[in-house]
Amino acid sequence: MTTEEKVENWFIPLSSTDLTLQQAHSQLDEFGLEQEDVPLIIQLVENPKYDLPGID
Repeated sequence: MTTEEKVENWFIPLSSTDLTLQQAHSQLDEFGLEQEDVPLIIQLVENPKYDLPGID
């Protein structure tokens, strides 16, 4: 499975009681993207320096 597939398939609902938040985050760390691999739209939405209209 490619990194892209792992990222697309990684989802742990907040209602999950099988894992702690730390365990879930550790799973994401195993294949997480490097900063330069994060799509620009995600960088803009998550960056507090930018106030994009209609995106809160």
